[in-house]
Parts: sequence; C-alpha cells; structure tokens
Amino acid sequence: MGCNKLIIVVLLLFFILGGAADWDEYTKSFEQHYDISPGCTLSISIGDGNIEIEGWQNTEMQIEAKMTVWASSKKEAEKMFDRLNIRKRDQRASITYKPSRLPRGETQIQCDGVVVRRGARVDCKIFVPNESNLDLNLDDGVVSIEGIEGEVVIDGYDIDVISKRVKADRFEIDSDDGDIEIVDFNGRAEIHSDDTDVLLKEVTSSRLYISTDDGSIDVETTIETGGRYEFRTDDGDITLTIPDDAATRISVRKDDGRFESELPILLQGSMSAHHIEGVIARDEALISISTDDGDITIRKWSRE
Repeated sequence: MGCNKLIIVVLLLFFILGGAADWDEYTKSFEQHYDISPGCTLSISIGDGNIEIEGWQNTEMQIEAKMTVWASSKKEAEKMFDRLNIRKRDQRASITYKPSRLPRGETQIQCDGVVVRRGARVDCKIFVPNESNLDLNLDDGVVSIEGIEGEVVIDGYDIDVISKRVKADRFEIDSDDGDIEIVDFNGRAEIHSDDTDVLLKEVTSSRLYISTDDGSIDVETTIETGGRYEFRTDDGDITLTIPDDAATRISVRKDDGRFESELPILLQGSMSAHHIEGVIARDEALISISTDDGDITIRKWSRE
C-alpha cells in the first residue's frame, strides 16, 4: 500500500472510531537560568522544533522553551511534558526530549518520516556566552545561530540552518534535507548533505569541505596560503567566488555542464571536457571542484 493511501486509511479509521476528535493540542513554557563560564557546551537533542541560539557577553545561559504536544488527554500531555529534560552539570547544559511510550496495543504509524499519530514540538530561544560549544541534534525544523565562538556540530534530518557571525575551528553540519545559509564565518567548516542548497558568504577560511548529492553550492571565501577547499555535488551548480588576488592550484572535474572562470587559469597537464588542472597566480593552496550534472563558475571577489 502506498504512503498516501496508508495515511488516508489511518485518518478514516480515526474518524470512524472517534479517535481523531480526541486528540488535542497542549502547550507549556519552560525557563531556566544558569551561571556558566565561557567555554561551556550546550547540547540539544529533540525531534521537531526550532532552535535559536545567540551569543552574548555574559556569564549566564538563559533558556526559554515552549513545548507543544498532541495528546488524547491533559494527563497524557503532562506525561509528555515530563519527558523534556533541561539540566546543567558543571560546564555542560543539555535539553533533551524522549518520546513517551505508547499504551499497550497501540503503534506509532509513520510514513516517509511523517508521524500520523502522536507528536511533540519544542521551540527554544537560548542565550549563551559568546565562547560556547554547540552540539545540536534535530529531526525537523530550523537551527539559527548568531555570535558564537566555539565548536559547532549539527546533526539533522530535514532542517534549515542559518548561521551569522560564527568563528569556529570546527564547524560541522550533517543533514539530509533543507537549506544551509552561513554568513560572516571565520574558521574551518565541513558540510555533508543529501538534498540541500548550501550558501556561504563573507567567509574567511583555510579549510572548507562541502558535499551535497542534489543541491547547489554557492561559496564566497578567502583563499589562505596552505588552504584546502573541496566542493562536490552530484546534481547541482557550483559557484565559487574568491579574491582577485587569490593564489591557488585548481582541479575541476565534471561530466555534463559548463565551466567558466573570471580569473585567468594557467593550464598544467592534460585538459579535457571533463577534467581541468591549472594554477591561478601561484601554487599556494588547493581548490578541488567536482560535479556530475551541473555548471561550475569561478567568480572574482573584489574586496575594497
């Protein structure tokens, strides 16, 4: 039975049995304040929701969370609220939600990742010291980060990631679906995704690795001496904007699509319609670009 047919059958059964009318929405707010020093770690693991984190010049962590649940009774809703755990231990604060177990005989029906019965959503607004580490795990929703200096690790399924004014020697994103937008970043970043458009603007970096199966990659970055920059996509365009005084070796591989460069490339070795090797100015860094089905464009970033 197909996914859509399964959902229709389940919903019909709910209405016939009177189950659908018994599911109500309940909300509850949570707030915590912790004295914590720079260098702390915030760990979040929830299913669905929006996570908004902002760094501030304060030795305090402020957490505001709103939890929404869908349950058949207030008593059941309270049990679900109790499974949201917000706590601090030493220099680590955590927010976790563990789904409640279903009553005996019931099942949690899912189709393509969509939960047909039961659910909870946790929306968070959090202020942390600027120098904080983040470890975030989210299935569905939006992650927004601003003004952070520390390690950032994000693991998600269907999420959008928005990052502004972040400085990190380790910035990792692993997601299946959603959009990624990073502006004003300084550090090293590694991004893996399946069906995602990736946009990086105003980046200062010596190490970038971006890989997506089905999505476009648009990056504006400095090229540092000794730097390594790798961009890969199976089905999508890649646009790389680098300073007009960049000095780097460049390797381009493609199966189908155009290649254009606003910066002169001194070709070295063999050249074909699918493989180009060369140098822009001098061999002081390495850029590797590959796509199966997409256009590759090198643009000039004229910074004043």
